[in-house]
Amino acid sequence: MKNILLAICLALTLVSCSEEEKEIVKIIYKKFVKDDWSYIDIVRYLNEMGIRTKNNNLFQSKTIKYILSNQFYNGCVVWNRRNKNGTYKDKSEWIKEQGDFSILITNDLFEKAKKKIELLEKVDKKNSKPPGTYKHYLTGLLRCGCCGGTMSFRSYRNGKNRYYRCRKSTEGACTNTKGIKVEKLEEDILTKIDYDFRNVELIVSDVDTFDDSELDMYNNQLERIKKKFSQAKKAFLAEIDTIEEYKNNKEEFKKEEARISNKIQILNENSNDNKIKLVHGKLQDIKSIMENDKLPIVEKSKVLKSFIKQIIVDIPNDEMTIEYYLSEVVDEKYFKK
Repeated sequence: MKNILLAICLALTLVSCSEEEKEIVKIIYKKFVKDDWSYIDIVRYLNEMGIRTKNNNLFQSKTIKYILSNQFYNGCVVWNRRNKNGTYKDKSEWIKEQGDFSILITNDLFEKAKKKIELLEKVDKKNSKPPGTYKHYLTGLLRCGCCGGTMSFRSYRNGKNRYYRCRKSTEGACTNTKGIKVEKLEEDILTKIDYDFRNVELIVSDVDTFDDSELDMYNNQLERIKKKFSQAKKAFLAEIDTIEEYKNNKEEFKKEEARISNKIQILNENSNDNKIKLVHGKLQDIKSIMENDKLPIVEKSKVLKSFIKQIIVDIPNDEMTIEYYLSEVVDEKYFKK
């Protein structure tokens, strides 16, 4: 009985979705997981395209997150979630059923989206750390290359000597007992960013080319513009619209057509080059923020943590690895003037 109900729920929902709506869901997952876009990147992209929600509203970050978290697109139907008064029941009371049918989003893609969402939520929690606990803006980003433990900030001589050391080494749980001075650490990070900038292809090694669904969506947009223009022309010939109204409509349609055509052209260009340009821009942003001495520690820490996942420091071998988030958009006020 549950399987029958599940199939009916799925069929009703998927039938109610147009083919274009299904493609939009696929594009949202692709942009978020494969292209490493943020919620706001996807929002701006869809809204700029003139795409709206089912209720004809602009997309918001929470809308994107809801779609990316919705198990239904992965073939799982959830019910018995709410009480009669509209409040949510405890999750232990929810009923979930996984169906054996054609689904929009594969298990692999859905799980990758889920992990990224969880990671972003951890970053938000990390960024919400009370201001008084920040002694240096790199705290929370550094990991020991020997054991993987966090590195803690230390200072002595009234702050004249500042360094980071593996927290586990003080407990005897790490073989690396050496520390690294803050000045050398900052210099090494900037040097590593410069290296990554020159060798950005090593970061952009798994670039995906655009898929047909995204190109189809743009082509569908063009077709709708052409139809609207055709209807406007008929309205003018039937003397429903004035010549001024027709000219204004024609001008707007031409502008929209040019914008969409430009998007299609960009998609057809080398996507690897476009990705490299994006990464170059982000690395420059990170460097500018680090070099901005006027930015308070709390703000600098918060912004860098939206760009950088972690910095692995291997003190004995004098090596460093930086793992980046490369999709966040940061306010220009944080950059050095």
